[in-house]
Amino acid sequence: MNGCIRKTIAVLGLSMPLLAIAVSVAAGQTFQYPERRHGKGELRYLHGVPVLTVAGTPEEIGEQIGVLALKPAARIQDLIRGYAKGSGVPQALTLLTVAGKSLYRQFPDEYRRELEAMADAAGVERDTLILANTIIDLQEIVGCSSLLVGAKRSATGAPLYGRNLDAPPVNGLAELSLVVVYRPVGKQAFVLTSVPGFLIFFSGMNAGGLALGSQSAGPAADGSRRFNAAGAPSAVAGRRLIERCRTVAEAEAWLQKNPLARSVAIAACDLKDQRVIEVTTKTIAARGPAQGICCATNHFRTPELATATTCWRYAALEKSREIERLTVGDVGRLLHSANQGASTIHTIVFEPKPQRIHVSLGVGPSSARPLATLELADLLKGDETGEPSEPRKPTGAPPTR
Repeated sequence: MNGCIRKTIAVLGLSMPLLAIAVSVAAGQTFQYPERRHGKGELRYLHGVPVLTVAGTPEEIGEQIGVLALKPAARIQDLIRGYAKGSGVPQALTLLTVAGKSLYRQFPDEYRRELEAMADAAGVERDTLILANTIIDLQEIVGCSSLLVGAKRSATGAPLYGRNLDAPPVNGLAELSLVVVYRPVGKQAFVLTSVPGFLIFFSGMNAGGLALGSQSAGPAADGSRRFNAAGAPSAVAGRRLIERCRTVAEAEAWLQKNPLARSVAIAACDLKDQRVIEVTTKTIAARGPAQGICCATNHFRTPELATATTCWRYAALEKSREIERLTVGDVGRLLHSANQGASTIHTIVFEPKPQRIHVSLGVGPSSARPLATLELADLLKGDETGEPSEPRKPTGAPPTR
Protein backbone atom coordinates (compact mmCIF):
# COMPACT_ATOMS: atom_id res chain seq x y z
CA MET A 1 0.00 0.00 0.00
CA ASN A 2 2.61 2.54 1.08
CA GLY A 3 4.85 1.70 -1.88
CA CYS A 4 1.98 2.54 -4.24
CA ILE A 5 1.53 5.95 -2.64
CA ARG A 6 5.26 6.69 -2.69
CA LYS A 7 5.44 5.75 -6.37
CA THR A 8 2.57 8.11 -7.19
CA ILE A 9 4.22 10.96 -5.27
CA ALA A 10 7.44 10.38 -7.18
CA VAL A 11 5.73 10.25 -10.59
CA LEU A 12 3.76 13.44 -10.00
CA GLY A 13 6.75 15.15 -8.43
CA LEU A 14 4.58 17.21 -6.06
CA SER A 15 4.72 19.85 -8.73
CA MET A 16 1.12 20.81 -9.44
CA PRO A 17 1.17 24.58 -8.87
CA LEU A 18 -1.58 26.29 -6.93
CA LEU A 19 -2.91 27.96 -10.07
CA ALA A 20 -2.32 25.04 -12.41
CA ILE A 21 -5.85 25.11 -13.77
CA ALA A 22 -6.91 28.58 -12.73
CA VAL A 23 -9.92 29.78 -14.66
CA SER A 24 -12.12 32.81 -14.25
CA VAL A 25 -15.74 32.47 -13.23
CA ALA A 26 -18.11 33.79 -15.86
CA ALA A 27 -19.73 37.08 -14.93
CA GLY A 28 -23.14 36.58 -13.39
CA GLN A 29 -22.69 32.85 -12.85
CA THR A 30 -24.47 31.86 -9.62
CA PHE A 31 -25.43 28.73 -7.73
CA GLN A 32 -28.08 28.37 -5.04
CA TYR A 33 -28.73 25.38 -2.81
CA PRO A 34 -32.40 24.48 -2.39
CA GLU A 35 -33.66 25.13 1.13
CA ARG A 36 -35.14 21.95 2.54
CA ARG A 37 -35.05 19.37 5.33
CA HIS A 38 -34.09 15.70 5.26
CA GLY A 39 -34.22 13.58 8.40
CA LYS A 40 -32.45 15.50 11.16
CA GLY A 41 -30.72 17.74 8.62
CA GLU A 42 -31.72 21.11 7.21
CA LEU A 43 -30.22 23.51 4.68
CA ARG A 44 -31.26 27.15 4.73
CA TYR A 45 -29.80 30.57 3.99
CA LEU A 46 -28.92 32.89 6.86
CA HIS A 47 -27.94 36.37 5.71
CA GLY A 48 -27.13 35.02 2.29
CA VAL A 49 -24.92 32.23 3.63
CA PRO A 50 -25.98 28.60 3.01
CA VAL A 51 -25.97 26.83 6.40
CA LEU A 52 -26.42 23.07 6.57
CA THR A 53 -27.13 21.44 9.95
CA VAL A 54 -26.66 17.67 10.21
CA ALA A 55 -26.95 15.29 13.15
CA GLY A 56 -26.84 11.64 14.09
CA THR A 57 -24.77 8.58 13.22
CA PRO A 58 -22.13 8.59 10.46
CA GLU A 59 -24.66 7.06 8.07
CA GLU A 60 -27.33 9.61 8.95
CA ILE A 61 -24.93 12.53 8.61
CA GLY A 62 -23.60 11.22 5.30
CA GLU A 63 -27.13 10.79 3.95
CA GLN A 64 -28.17 14.29 5.05
CA ILE A 65 -25.14 15.88 3.40
CA GLY A 66 -25.64 13.78 0.29
CA VAL A 67 -29.30 14.68 -0.16
CA LEU A 68 -29.24 18.32 0.94
CA ALA A 69 -25.90 19.54 -0.41
CA LEU A 70 -23.88 17.10 -2.48
CA LYS A 71 -26.68 16.04 -4.81
CA PRO A 72 -27.50 19.65 -5.82
CA ALA A 73 -23.74 20.28 -6.16
CA ALA A 74 -22.98 17.01 -7.96
CA ARG A 75 -20.93 18.85 -10.60
CA ILE A 76 -18.16 18.89 -8.02
CA GLN A 77 -17.29 15.43 -9.35
CA ASP A 78 -16.17 16.95 -12.63
CA LEU A 79 -14.25 19.72 -10.85
CA ILE A 80 -12.31 17.23 -8.73
CA ARG A 81 -11.49 14.97 -11.65
CA GLY A 82 -10.57 17.96 -13.80
CA TYR A 83 -8.19 19.22 -11.16
CA ALA A 84 -6.52 15.83 -10.86
CA LYS A 85 -6.02 15.71 -14.63
CA GLY A 86 -4.53 19.21 -14.67
CA SER A 87 -1.03 18.31 -13.43
CA GLY A 88 0.27 17.71 -16.94
CA VAL A 89 1.38 14.20 -15.97
CA PRO A 90 -0.03 11.43 -18.20
CA GLN A 91 -2.56 9.27 -16.35
CA ALA A 92 -2.45 11.63 -13.34
CA LEU A 93 -6.11 10.97 -12.52
CA THR A 94 -5.55 7.22 -12.48
CA LEU A 95 -2.38 7.47 -10.39
CA LEU A 96 -3.96 9.82 -7.84
CA THR A 97 -7.08 7.66 -7.60
CA VAL A 98 -5.03 4.54 -6.89
CA ALA A 99 -2.90 6.33 -4.30
CA GLY A 100 -6.01 7.87 -2.74
CA LYS A 101 -7.62 4.46 -2.31
CA SER A 102 -4.49 3.30 -0.49
CA LEU A 103 -4.74 6.23 1.92
CA TYR A 104 -8.48 5.64 2.29
CA ARG A 105 -7.80 2.22 3.79
CA GLN A 106 -6.33 4.08 6.76
CA PHE A 107 -9.57 6.00 7.38
CA PRO A 108 -11.46 4.86 10.49
CA ASP A 109 -14.60 2.88 9.75
CA GLU A 110 -16.89 5.69 10.92
CA TYR A 111 -15.51 8.13 8.31
CA ARG A 112 -15.75 5.56 5.54
CA ARG A 113 -19.37 4.95 6.51
CA GLU A 114 -20.11 8.68 6.40
CA LEU A 115 -18.41 9.15 3.03
CA GLU A 116 -20.07 6.14 1.46
CA ALA A 117 -23.52 7.14 2.73
CA MET A 118 -22.89 10.58 1.26
CA ALA A 119 -21.99 9.11 -2.12
CA ASP A 120 -24.99 6.77 -2.16
CA ALA A 121 -27.48 9.47 -1.17
CA ALA A 122 -26.16 11.93 -3.77
CA GLY A 123 -25.67 9.40 -6.55
CA VAL A 124 -22.02 10.35 -7.02
CA GLU A 125 -19.00 8.13 -7.51
CA ARG A 126 -17.42 6.84 -4.32
CA ASP A 127 -13.96 6.91 -5.91
CA THR A 128 -14.31 10.62 -6.69
CA LEU A 129 -15.10 11.41 -3.06
CA ILE A 130 -12.13 9.32 -1.96
CA LEU A 131 -9.95 11.36 -4.32
CA ALA A 132 -11.38 14.62 -2.94
CA ASN A 133 -10.50 13.57 0.61
CA THR A 134 -6.97 12.36 -0.11
CA ILE A 135 -5.59 14.59 -2.88
CA ILE A 136 -4.46 17.23 -0.37
CA ASP A 137 -1.98 14.67 0.98
CA LEU A 138 -0.70 13.90 -2.51
CA GLN A 139 -0.43 17.44 -3.87
CA GLU A 140 0.10 20.93 -2.45
CA ILE A 141 -3.18 22.65 -3.26
CA VAL A 142 -4.05 24.94 -0.34
CA GLY A 143 -2.42 28.23 0.70
CA CYS A 144 -4.20 30.06 3.55
CA SER A 145 -3.41 32.80 6.07
CA SER A 146 -4.23 32.99 9.79
CA LEU A 147 -4.26 35.81 12.35
CA LEU A 148 -4.59 34.85 16.03
CA VAL A 149 -5.49 37.61 18.49
CA GLY A 150 -5.32 37.12 22.26
CA ALA A 151 -7.96 38.46 24.62
CA LYS A 152 -5.80 41.38 25.79
CA ARG A 153 -5.34 42.57 22.20
CA SER A 154 -8.99 42.09 21.24
CA ALA A 155 -11.57 44.86 21.47
CA THR A 156 -14.13 42.20 22.39
CA GLY A 157 -12.17 41.16 25.49
CA ALA A 158 -12.01 37.59 24.15
CA PRO A 159 -9.81 35.84 21.55
CA LEU A 160 -10.34 36.27 17.82
CA TYR A 161 -9.11 34.02 15.02
CA GLY A 162 -9.16 35.35 11.46
CA ARG A 163 -8.52 33.12 8.48
CA ASN A 164 -8.38 33.21 4.69
CA LEU A 165 -8.70 29.85 2.96
CA ASP A 166 -6.86 30.04 -0.34
CA ALA A 167 -7.62 27.24 -2.79
CA PRO A 168 -7.21 26.74 -6.53
CA PRO A 169 -9.73 29.00 -8.35
CA VAL A 170 -11.27 26.04 -10.17
CA ASN A 171 -14.27 27.19 -12.15
CA GLY A 172 -17.38 26.81 -9.99
CA LEU A 173 -15.75 25.40 -6.83
CA ALA A 174 -16.05 28.57 -4.76
CA GLU A 175 -19.77 28.88 -5.48
CA LEU A 176 -20.40 25.52 -3.80
CA SER A 177 -19.05 26.73 -0.44
CA LEU A 178 -21.27 26.52 2.62
CA VAL A 179 -21.24 26.41 6.41
CA VAL A 180 -21.91 22.97 7.90
CA VAL A 181 -22.88 22.44 11.54
CA TYR A 182 -22.26 18.84 12.65
CA ARG A 183 -23.83 17.21 15.70
CA PRO A 184 -22.45 13.66 15.63
CA VAL A 185 -23.69 11.15 18.17
CA GLY A 186 -21.26 10.77 21.06
CA LYS A 187 -18.88 13.54 19.94
CA GLN A 188 -18.49 17.27 20.20
CA ALA A 189 -20.60 19.38 17.90
CA PHE A 190 -18.62 21.54 15.49
CA VAL A 191 -18.93 23.88 12.54
CA LEU A 192 -16.92 23.90 9.31
CA THR A 193 -16.72 26.15 6.30
CA SER A 194 -16.69 23.54 3.60
CA VAL A 195 -17.56 22.22 0.16
CA PRO A 196 -19.87 19.18 -0.25
CA GLY A 197 -18.09 15.85 -0.47
CA PHE A 198 -15.23 16.71 1.87
CA LEU A 199 -15.06 15.26 5.39
CA ILE A 200 -13.27 18.47 6.33
CA PHE A 201 -12.26 21.52 4.26
CA PHE A 202 -10.07 22.57 7.10
CA SER A 203 -11.44 25.65 8.84
CA GLY A 204 -13.66 25.05 11.84
CA MET A 205 -14.66 25.56 15.47
CA ASN A 206 -16.22 23.21 17.98
CA ALA A 207 -18.67 23.60 20.84
CA GLY A 208 -15.80 23.43 23.33
CA GLY A 209 -14.45 26.71 21.96
CA LEU A 210 -11.50 25.37 19.92
CA ALA A 211 -11.05 26.94 16.48
CA LEU A 212 -8.64 25.32 14.03
CA GLY A 213 -7.29 25.90 10.55
CA SER A 214 -4.45 24.29 8.63
CA GLN A 215 -2.14 25.57 5.95
CA SER A 216 0.46 23.84 3.84
CA ALA A 217 3.99 24.63 5.01
CA GLY A 218 7.55 23.87 4.06
CA PRO A 219 10.29 23.16 3.35
CA ALA A 220 11.55 22.30 6.83
CA ALA A 221 15.00 22.64 8.38
CA ASP A 222 14.78 19.20 10.01
CA GLY A 223 15.36 17.45 6.69
CA SER A 224 12.03 15.63 6.87
CA ARG A 225 10.26 14.19 3.88
CA ARG A 226 7.09 15.99 2.96
CA PHE A 227 5.03 12.77 2.87
CA ASN A 228 4.69 9.89 5.34
CA ALA A 229 2.56 7.09 3.90
CA ALA A 230 2.06 5.58 7.37
CA GLY A 231 0.82 8.84 8.90
CA ALA A 232 -2.75 9.95 9.52
CA PRO A 233 -4.35 11.41 6.38
CA SER A 234 -5.28 15.08 6.65
CA ALA A 235 -9.04 14.45 6.57
CA VAL A 236 -8.77 11.98 9.43
CA ALA A 237 -6.49 14.21 11.52
CA GLY A 238 -8.71 17.24 11.01
CA ARG A 239 -11.86 15.46 12.06
CA ARG A 240 -10.19 13.81 15.04
CA LEU A 241 -8.87 17.14 16.33
CA ILE A 242 -12.14 19.02 16.00
CA GLU A 243 -14.28 16.17 17.38
CA ARG A 244 -12.07 15.23 20.33
CA CYS A 245 -10.11 18.28 21.52
CA ARG A 246 -11.35 21.25 23.50
CA THR A 247 -8.12 23.21 23.95
CA VAL A 248 -4.98 24.10 22.03
CA ALA A 249 -2.96 21.98 24.47
CA GLU A 250 -5.13 18.94 23.79
CA ALA A 251 -4.73 19.42 20.03
CA GLU A 252 -0.96 19.62 20.35
CA ALA A 253 -0.90 16.51 22.56
CA TRP A 254 -2.95 14.56 19.99
CA LEU A 255 -0.55 15.59 17.23
CA GLN A 256 2.43 14.49 19.34
CA LYS A 257 0.93 11.00 19.59
CA ASN A 258 -0.36 10.71 16.01
CA PRO A 259 2.12 11.30 13.16
CA LEU A 260 0.59 12.95 10.10
CA ALA A 261 0.87 12.02 6.46
CA ARG A 262 2.21 15.42 5.44
CA SER A 263 3.82 18.59 6.70
CA VAL A 264 1.41 21.28 7.84
CA ALA A 265 1.03 24.32 10.10
CA ILE A 266 -2.11 24.30 12.24
CA ALA A 267 -3.30 27.59 13.70
CA ALA A 268 -5.30 26.92 16.87
CA CYS A 269 -7.29 29.19 19.19
CA ASP A 270 -9.29 28.35 22.29
CA LEU A 271 -10.89 30.45 25.01
CA LYS A 272 -7.52 31.24 26.63
CA ASP A 273 -4.68 30.17 24.35
CA GLN A 274 -3.48 30.67 20.79
CA ARG A 275 -0.71 28.78 19.05
CA VAL A 276 0.62 27.76 15.64
CA ILE A 277 1.56 24.07 15.74
CA GLU A 278 4.14 23.29 13.05
CA VAL A 279 4.18 19.63 12.05
CA THR A 280 6.55 17.73 9.78
CA THR A 281 6.92 13.98 9.30
CA LYS A 282 9.74 14.10 11.89
CA THR A 283 9.12 17.06 14.21
CA ILE A 284 6.38 18.93 16.05
CA ALA A 285 7.13 22.46 17.23
CA ALA A 286 4.82 25.24 18.39
CA ARG A 287 4.98 29.00 18.69
CA GLY A 288 2.68 31.22 20.67
CA PRO A 289 1.73 34.88 20.47
CA ALA A 290 4.17 37.75 20.80
CA GLN A 291 2.42 40.66 22.53
CA GLY A 292 -0.89 38.91 21.97
CA ILE A 293 -0.55 38.40 18.19
CA CYS A 294 0.42 35.31 16.20
CA CYS A 295 0.34 35.04 12.38
CA ALA A 296 0.76 32.11 9.99
CA THR A 297 0.98 31.66 6.24
CA ASN A 298 2.91 28.90 4.46
CA HIS A 299 6.38 28.93 5.98
CA PHE A 300 7.61 27.21 9.09
CA ARG A 301 8.85 29.83 11.56
CA THR A 302 9.93 27.97 14.69
CA PRO A 303 13.74 27.85 15.12
CA GLU A 304 13.75 24.07 14.66
CA LEU A 305 11.96 24.17 11.31
CA ALA A 306 12.33 27.61 9.70
CA THR A 307 14.13 28.00 6.38
CA ALA A 308 12.97 30.83 4.09
CA THR A 309 10.41 33.02 5.87
CA THR A 310 9.79 35.88 3.45
CA CYS A 311 6.07 36.21 2.72
CA TRP A 312 4.18 39.38 1.79
CA ARG A 313 0.96 37.99 3.30
CA TYR A 314 2.68 37.41 6.64
CA ALA A 315 4.00 40.96 6.57
CA ALA A 316 0.49 42.26 5.82
CA LEU A 317 -0.95 40.39 8.81
CA GLU A 318 1.87 41.59 11.08
CA LYS A 319 0.51 45.13 10.66
CA SER A 320 -2.06 44.03 13.24
CA ARG A 321 0.60 44.91 15.83
CA GLU A 322 0.03 48.59 15.05
CA ILE A 323 -3.52 48.37 16.44
CA GLU A 324 -3.78 48.38 20.24
CA ARG A 325 -7.08 46.49 20.39
CA LEU A 326 -8.40 44.77 17.28
CA THR A 327 -12.07 44.62 16.37
CA VAL A 328 -13.65 41.98 14.16
CA GLY A 329 -13.67 44.61 11.42
CA ASP A 330 -9.93 45.20 11.87
CA VAL A 331 -9.24 41.48 11.50
CA GLY A 332 -11.40 41.37 8.38
CA ARG A 333 -9.51 44.27 6.82
CA LEU A 334 -6.16 42.69 7.61
CA LEU A 335 -7.29 39.44 6.02
CA HIS A 336 -8.28 41.37 2.93
CA SER A 337 -4.81 42.91 2.79
CA ALA A 338 -3.43 39.34 2.63
CA ASN A 339 -5.87 37.98 0.02
CA GLN A 340 -4.71 36.09 -3.05
CA GLY A 341 -7.40 37.22 -5.43
CA ALA A 342 -9.48 34.46 -6.97
CA SER A 343 -7.74 31.87 -4.76
CA THR A 344 -9.21 33.35 -1.55
CA ILE A 345 -12.64 31.72 -1.36
CA HIS A 346 -13.35 31.60 2.41
CA THR A 347 -12.77 34.46 4.83
CA ILE A 348 -13.74 33.77 8.45
CA VAL A 349 -13.34 35.44 11.80
CA PHE A 350 -14.02 33.00 14.66
CA GLU A 351 -15.15 34.14 18.11
CA PRO A 352 -14.78 30.99 20.24
CA LYS A 353 -16.18 32.38 23.49
CA PRO A 354 -19.66 33.40 22.23
CA GLN A 355 -19.59 30.66 19.54
CA ARG A 356 -19.96 33.15 16.72
CA ILE A 357 -18.45 33.36 13.26
CA HIS A 358 -18.23 36.18 10.73
CA VAL A 359 -17.96 34.76 7.26
CA SER A 360 -17.78 35.46 3.55
CA LEU A 361 -17.75 32.52 1.15
CA GLY A 362 -17.64 32.33 -2.61
CA VAL A 363 -15.87 33.66 -5.67
CA GLY A 364 -12.58 35.26 -4.65
CA PRO A 365 -11.49 37.38 -3.13
CA SER A 366 -14.06 36.53 -0.49
CA SER A 367 -12.36 39.04 1.81
CA ALA A 368 -13.57 41.91 -0.39
CA ARG A 369 -17.20 41.40 0.67
CA PRO A 370 -18.93 42.14 3.98
CA LEU A 371 -18.76 39.40 6.60
CA ALA A 372 -22.10 37.96 7.68
CA THR A 373 -22.38 37.21 11.38
CA LEU A 374 -23.77 33.82 12.40
CA GLU A 375 -24.67 32.97 15.99
CA LEU A 376 -23.93 29.27 16.43
CA ALA A 377 -24.49 28.52 20.12
CA ASP A 378 -28.02 27.16 19.65
CA LEU A 379 -27.17 25.22 16.50
CA LEU A 380 -24.20 23.58 18.19
CA LYS A 381 -26.24 22.74 21.28
CA GLY A 382 -29.37 21.27 19.67
CA ASP A 383 -31.97 19.55 21.82
CA GLU A 384 -32.45 16.22 23.58
CA THR A 385 -33.69 14.42 20.47
CA GLY A 386 -30.56 15.15 18.44
CA GLU A 387 -32.41 17.63 16.27
CA PRO A 388 -30.68 20.99 15.66
CA SER A 389 -32.62 23.66 17.52
CA GLU A 390 -33.68 26.99 16.11
CA PRO A 391 -30.77 29.44 15.83
CA ARG A 392 -30.73 32.94 17.17
CA LYS A 393 -31.27 35.46 14.43
CA PRO A 394 -27.84 36.33 12.99
CA THR A 395 -26.69 39.90 12.69
CA GLY A 396 -24.53 41.69 10.18
CA ALA A 397 -24.88 42.70 6.55
CA PRO A 398 -25.69 39.94 4.04
CA PRO A 399 -22.69 39.21 1.83
CA THR A 400 -22.92 39.58 -1.93
CA ARG A 401 -22.21 36.17 -3.38
